[in-house]
Order: sequence, then structure tokens, then C-alpha cells
Amino acid sequence: MFYTMLTLAATAFTACVDDDVDEQGPMLELSEETVAFSGTATEDATVTVKSNRQWTVAYEDEETQKEWMYFKVSGDEVSPGIYNGDGTVKITVGESAQPHSGRLVFTLSNSYGVLFTKYLTVTQGNYVPPTVGAVGKLVAYILGDSRLSGAVGSNNAMPLQYSEATIEAVILANDAAGNNNRKLYVGDNNGLARSAIVLYGADYAMANDPVAKYPVGSKVTLDLRNANYYAFNNVRQLTDVVVTVGEEKVDLVIPSLSVDKFNTGDYQAQYVRLNNMKPQTEWIGKSWTAESAAQSVLINDEAGNALTVYMNQGKYATGFAGMFVADKTGTIYGVAETYRENPQLIPTRKADIEALSSSEGGGTEPDPTPGDAIYYESFGTVDVADKPLVANYTGWAKTGSGAAEVTYSGEGKVSIRTSGKPSAGYEGASGLNKAFFGTNNPALIINKIKLDGAQDLQLTFGAQYSKTIDYKAGLYDNEFKPEKFHLSLSADGTEWKTVAYTYAQADEYWVFATSKFKLKDKADYLYVKYAVDEVSVFAIDDVRLVAGSGGTEIDLGGGDTPGPEPVDPTHLVLDFTRGADMATPAFPYHDKDDSSSATEGTYTIDGYTYTIKASSDGKFYWFYNNYNAGSEYKSFYIGKAGAYIELPAVEGKALTKVVLTGASGASSTSEASVTDTAGADIAGGLSQVVGQGTATYELSGTAANTSYRITITKNNCQFAKIELFYGDGGQTPTPSEPTLAVDPTSLSFAAKDSAKTIACTAANADGYTVGAESSDAANFPAAVSGTTVTVTPTENTGSARSATVTVYLTKDGGATRVAAKSVAITQAAAGGTEPSGKSVTMTNVQIIENGTTTIPENSYGSQNVSDPATYYKWTIDGLEFGGAKICKAPAGDYTGLIQMQGNASDAAKQGFLGNATALGKIIKVVIVSQNTKYEPTEHLYMGTSAYTLKANEQTRTSISKEGNSYTETFEISGDFGFFTLANDKVGAFYVESITVYYE
Repeated sequence: MFYTMLTLAATAFTACVDDDVDEQGPMLELSEETVAFSGTATEDATVTVKSNRQWTVAYEDEETQKEWMYFKVSGDEVSPGIYNGDGTVKITVGESAQPHSGRLVFTLSNSYGVLFTKYLTVTQGNYVPPTVGAVGKLVAYILGDSRLSGAVGSNNAMPLQYSEATIEAVILANDAAGNNNRKLYVGDNNGLARSAIVLYGADYAMANDPVAKYPVGSKVTLDLRNANYYAFNNVRQLTDVVVTVGEEKVDLVIPSLSVDKFNTGDYQAQYVRLNNMKPQTEWIGKSWTAESAAQSVLINDEAGNALTVYMNQGKYATGFAGMFVADKTGTIYGVAETYRENPQLIPTRKADIEALSSSEGGGTEPDPTPGDAIYYESFGTVDVADKPLVANYTGWAKTGSGAAEVTYSGEGKVSIRTSGKPSAGYEGASGLNKAFFGTNNPALIINKIKLDGAQDLQLTFGAQYSKTIDYKAGLYDNEFKPEKFHLSLSADGTEWKTVAYTYAQADEYWVFATSKFKLKDKADYLYVKYAVDEVSVFAIDDVRLVAGSGGTEIDLGGGDTPGPEPVDPTHLVLDFTRGADMATPAFPYHDKDDSSSATEGTYTIDGYTYTIKASSDGKFYWFYNNYNAGSEYKSFYIGKAGAYIELPAVEGKALTKVVLTGASGASSTSEASVTDTAGADIAGGLSQVVGQGTATYELSGTAANTSYRITITKNNCQFAKIELFYGDGGQTPTPSEPTLAVDPTSLSFAAKDSAKTIACTAANADGYTVGAESSDAANFPAAVSGTTVTVTPTENTGSARSATVTVYLTKDGGATRVAAKSVAITQAAAGGTEPSGKSVTMTNVQIIENGTTTIPENSYGSQNVSDPATYYKWTIDGLEFGGAKICKAPAGDYTGLIQMQGNASDAAKQGFLGNATALGKIIKVVIVSQNTKYEPTEHLYMGTSAYTLKANEQTRTSISKEGNSYTETFEISGDFGFFTLANDKVGAFYVESITVYYE
């Protein structure tokens, strides 16, 4: 049965019209505004239309509505789809177990355009409009969090840090047929855009039977507390999510999309359908999956709009075996993804493509291999158990008409080995020895392939990327990273030209790459160079050069072109407006469309060698900033603090002056210094602000034939130009730069206490005076008298509090400060007293500033809880401390605090810190932390040796809260000289300060 709601009153509209049939204003009336079908069976209803003009009716969303309803018009049809005067519209809904809602659009027009529009809402069943669900809110959070925008690629994965620890979702699709490469798709199951996301992990692979473990339609709970996020080629995905599959299953809500709507990319990770699709002619009769490589099958809608359907290599997408593309029109299903900028549909099971398939094939595999080999190298079959470097390997297996004079050379550590996964999945995969790109800026060079006049060429090779994410969990990243793998060509082995290549997935671990090119001028020989931006993750095999066609023209030079003008060795100029290829190899190129970068490398510029290394949490690249039209600029970007550029040693000359010019868009507070190669200060090289201006370093005491470094000391630097001046070495050193020591490095006060002093000792400080600044001058004012700083606390009537007093040397009243030191200040809560004996306080700032290495930011670097050699370590008052799985928190709610990783079950992900120097008998520990949502849940353990875990757990004596800051006090029970603060609970823990009292 159907019922009607809110009948429309007859309404007249007056307008200027071009009709002269009657004098009445145009009119369009519907007998109902809403038609509601209460059941789920087939039903129909009729709506009366009254009009004195011509009108039309159409679906508001034809692709979706035609699946469950249709209408038929009775009336005076003056031309197709246009009716004149009164009429009726019969609406029929089909049998459906799901509720639906849609609108019919009635339009009255004349030659001037649309006069007005009316809508008829049609519903079926107990329809409730969908609202944004838990996954939709998560996706909105990801898209709106600028912190996550840089998480591109698995190596840049970032902690999700979502406010909800767990959310509910529905499994939309799994890797049932081997076409989805370790992905599980979950969402709200409401049909809305941006309501789904990809979960990535080894457990979701086809080999682990995801159909049984993660059945489609199952309701699941997602534990996000340890989740990490990154975008792989624009595909949003999470790792380290704990998925709990519930008992309840639901029917999927499957959006029906037009090709235009699909190509917006708004339905990423959702299981969708597209109706009335037909394969393009060139694909009919071919297998949906090719044996040689992955492929993209193209199909069209009725209007000729193309849809890309991704199909994995047949060896892995076994669920589609024996299926051929048919000359049919029908509906196709699959998961929506956007690979880089290209939307593509990924079928998940045989039924998804059944309507466009047949069991009989024809045609040929695409892109047959052209020509006979000019050169081919399989890297041989000899035993390589000792993993020989390129220079030491003798088992080469070169063949081909141009191979006779070929030799091989390597940069860094490129070795020949068989470890890991051998080449497979592409035609001609040799499957044994391969070239592996290890450390020290590795590159492989193939020298002197004789061309015999050939100019149209095609170079192919197998390539592999394999990186361990979590060895114990069996989690690896095998997604090839083309932005980190570079192919260059040369006609003489000296001047190199970077060339593009394409690739297709061959199997789960290898890709098959192809570069087609045409030499502008004939060359006697071709030199090939492979270089990488990430160490110990890439390998290649089966390098083959053949005659080809249709390639991009490249100019490798040649002839008697004069060489470059000689460079003045006393004045080296690095003008970065010259471009990324001013260096050999070329610098990583970065702009708004290309985010290439590197972390370390050796480069030659104008005949001189520079070694560049980013900080543990930084990177470098040549930067064309074209993000804002009209304010473009070019620079060299390097960061963060601790990164350096090692400068060349010039024969017989010493570095005497360095001038750094910042780019127009650089951070205004960025700083750099000039140091020796051990990072120690040199006279005249102390840190200066570079920013967007110029910093000049007049050096003395430098030695001839010696390298020095430009070291980044604050933020990221962007250099427009670097000028290096070299002169005669052995100058008499100028007096050393001023230094400052403070004693003590921390002060502790009772709630009501007297002033305490800090003794300052300065050296090489003629003309300097001591200055001091308190971060909380209202409660801890600091006064200076000579070389003594006095801190006088106000009475504390609330919870425990802390501050930092910065002591420095200055010549101009504090405008310019050098040799600054931080003194940690703590004060007990109201009514509290400080224990007798000694104490040491470390603030987040001191832990960062006093580290023996640079602490990573928002990542834990190479820290391993089982290997003390990898711990981050720092020294306070001559006492050594350390910890693992700790870092500097990124900008946000916890900016600059010490972030400790948390996990309830995996000890490898449980951050901790403690003292490595014995403190005597510890009697009390006060911990100040921050959290915007939860009360602290960390544990404090005590021991008679460093880093004792899961023993002698202490009970918290008290806790107080002020804003988002928590102060916890532990009165220690037992005789212990070591403490360990451990985060063996779910969620990160953020430390502001720790004070330890001991006897």
C-alpha cells in the first residue's frame, strides 16, 4: 500500500512568457508532494499533473533510482520526453528488502529557460536518510589534519592519534581473489561518499583466507590506539589496526555510480557498482588477467566515458582464472581507488566481472616484447653466498649484439646476491642472482653498450622494493617506490640524463619496468645508471636493451662540445637557481606535483664533492616552490637540526669564509653553523639566523686540505645560494667562542620556600654579561647579580608546577644571546615539602637539548627496546639517562613534549626511559605529563640495575590535574638506585618533566 502526504494546493505563477495561446500565467501542479511505499513488495502509485504549458519529468539521480523504481507518463507527448498540459505519472517500485528514497524532478520551461521546478519525493520501506558514521568522521579527520598530509609512502607513516580509541565499521570487501594485495576495506555501509578506508597488512592477503577470517558484511570493531596512517599513491590506508570481527552480518549498501561520479575519487575504498558498461573493442576476447604483468582494462559507459579496471597479474589474481573480456553490456562491481591521480575500479571476486565475461577468449597479450636484444644481463648463476660487491663480481652473464665491451661499476655498496625473493612474474624472469642496492648512496652503472647506429630503443628490467615494517608480525612493505628509484642514460659515462619509465606489477614482490626513448643524435655507446634514494630496499634483475619505437626523444649530447669554464677554487658558488641537475647525480626534485626527497647522498658540483645528510627526522631536496602562482622560487631544502652539508677540501687551501643566502620563502627563524666534520664548533662558525636573509661566517684557525660542514641548528633551511671562500691555511686562531656553565642545572622548591641561586661560570666572555629569563616570571621571577642568578618562588596554593629559567651571555642586554643553558624549576603542591637530600629534574626541553644525538620528531627512528646501543640518551648534572621508543612530539596538543609509544601486549612497542647512572637510594619521583582526554596509566618500576621492567612496581601516592597537565607523585618503597618509567598501556604518553629525589 502507499499513502500520500501533504497535498499541494493549486498555485498560479505569473511571468513574462512567449506563449500567446492563452492569457493565463504558467502553472504546474502535482497532486502529491511525497509518495511513500510502506512495504518491500512491488507496488505502484499514480500522481496527477496539472499544467497549461509544456513540462518534463526526470530522475534526480538516474543511476541510483532506476535500480529500485521507474515511472511512466501518460499525456500529450509533443516531442520525446516533453508533455503539454495535464497528465499522469505512474510510479512503480520493485521488490526490495532495503529502504530507498529518491526524487522526481518536474520542470516547466519556455524559450527563455526554466520558469520553475517542483520535486516529488518517493520512498520505499522505513527509509531513514543516512548520516555520517564513525568511519566517515575518521576520514574527515584524516583529510582535515594537515599533520597527516606529509605521510606519503610507508616510510613516512605517522601515528594516527585519533580521539576515538575504537570505532565500529562493516567489512565492505576483502582480498578474496588475489586482486587487492593485502587490503581489507571497511566503512559505514551507508552509501555516502568518503565513508570507507583501506586497512593494509599481511594478515589480509589472499593466502591467509580473508574470506573466512574477514567475511564481507561482518560488523567489526577497529582498535585505532596504535594505528599508523599513510597515503600510498593517494590511497588512504591504515596499518596496525586491531580488527575484531563480530557475530552480526548485514547486507551491503552498494552505491550505484556514474563514471563521472566515480572519477571524482570521493568513493575511495567503497564497494560500488557501475551499470550499463561495455568493454572497449581492443580488449574483447582477451583474458581479464595477463600472465606477463598487471594490466588496466578499459570499459565505457553508454556515453563513451572510460572507466579503468585494474587487474593484478594472473599468478596472484587466481580468482579470475579462465575469465575473458566479452562483447557484452552489463553491471560491474569492485572497490574504488585512486592510484596517484587515476581513479580505478578493482574487482574483488569473480562475480564482480561476471556480466562482462565469457569462458572463451581470443586476441593477444598487450605490448609484446619488440626486437632482438642489443644487450641483456641476468646477473649470472654463480654462487654469491658472500654477496660480492660489483667491483669484485666476476660472474656476469652479458649477452647481445652490443654486449662485448660492456663493463660494470658501482657507487656505494651495490652487491650481487640471491637472498630475499627472486625475480618472478614477468616473461623472462631469470629468478636467481640479482643486483641489490645497499648503503652509502648506492648506484649501478652499466658501461659501453655498443649501439651500432640504433637510436629508437627500449630498456626493460625487473625491479623490487622490500622493507621490513614489523619482523615479528611478518609485516613488510613490498609496494614499489618509483619516486625513489632513478634511471639515467649517458653517451659518455660523464654527462647523465634522467629518463622516465613505466612499470606494472608482475607478482606480489616484483614489478616489470619499461623505458622507451629515441636518441636525438646517434651515439657509439650507451651508458645506463640505476640510483636509489633509500638504502637496502631495492633490487633489479634482467636488464634488457632492444630496438623499439615510439619513445620520447632525449638529447645525450655528443660531438666536440666545449667543456665548462674552469672553476675558481678560492671561491666556490652553489647557485641553486641552476636546477636539480647542477649536481651529479641530480638532486631529488621537489615541487607541488613531485615530492621526491633523500636523506643522504654524495654529489659532485663543478668538479667538487659534497656529502649531504639530513637529520634522523628530516630530508633534503632541490626545491621549486610553485605552490603559489606569482611567488615561485628555487632553493635547496635541508632539515632538520643536525643535518649537514660536508664541504670539499681544496688542495693547499683552507676554508676562510662562508656566506649563506636564504630563499624568499624560507623559515624566518632557521639557523645554521659551520663546524668541523665531527660537529664541533670552530672559531667564527657559531650558529646564526639565516632565514630569508644572509648569514656570513668569518672563520679562523681552519686548516688547509680539510673538510668542514654547514650544520643546520634550528628548523629547516632553504638556501638560494651558498658561497665558499678558500685562502691560505694555518691562520692564527682567534680567541675561542664564549662558553657558560651553570650549577645546579635544576632547582626544586617546597610549596612555600625561600629563594635559591644558580652559580654561573663564563669563559672567553670578555665584554659579555650574564642574563636570565623565566618561562613563568609571575611565579618564578629570576634576578641576575654578576654571575649569580636568584630564583624566588611565590607560595604555591595549587597543584605542583614547573618552569624553565634560561641563563645566557649577552653584550646587548639580551637582544642577542649566546651559550644559553636551561635550568629546570619544580615546586611542590600546596602543603608539600621537598625531601631532604639530592634531586635531579629533567624537563622535556632539557631531555631534547642535552641528548648525545638528535632526538627524532614524531617517529622512533631505529630505537630497539632490546638493544641499548640504539637508545636515545641524555645527560643532566653529569648523570646519564636513556630510553627507547621515545621521541619529540609533533606540533599539536603536545608540541615539543617527550612522546613515549604505548602498547598493552607488544613489548617491542612499549616506550620507556630511566637513569643509566645509579642515584643512590631513590625516595620519591614526581612526574608531570599532559593528556587532553585520559588520565595517565603508565607504570613506574624500580631496580638495582638500569632499565628494569616489570619488577618492583610502585604505587602512585597522589595525582592532581590542572588543565591538561597531570602531576603524579610516587613515594618509593624499597632500596633502589634506578627507576624506569614504562608505557606498557595503550596510547602514547607525553612527558613534561620528571623530578627524582634520592639520598
